[in-house]
Amino acid sequence: MGGTIACLTGFLFNMVDRSVKLISPCSANERWPLGYIIFDQGTFSDINDLRKLIASMIAKNMPLTLREQDLLKFRPELEYQSLANGFTLSTQWQTLSFRNRRNYPHLPSLKKLG
Repeated sequence: MGGTIACLTGFLFNMVDRSVKLISPCSANERWPLGYIIFDQGTFSDINDLRKLIASMIAKNMPLTLREQDLLKFRPELEYQSLANGFTLSTQWQTLSFRNRRNYPHLPSLKKLG
């Protein structure tokens, strides 16, 4: 499988089917062949139903704060490497380094998961 043609994170509406998906891009794979992850989805019958559906998706999937027990992960195709003063994320096309603990105070708490 290859990359993705999806270039948005948010709500994908199908007005004909009256459906909504909450999506984000990913590399196309067996599970997500269209190149986006579906976090939530539902159908609606009218504008009030749509309003409730979107509010429910936001409440369930988009918290404004993180809890101590929440697990943060990078996309599977990103390679994480710890540095003395930060970390590097790499793909087959690009590498980005995040350094300077003063600008990123949470860097020491990031760990690579097995």
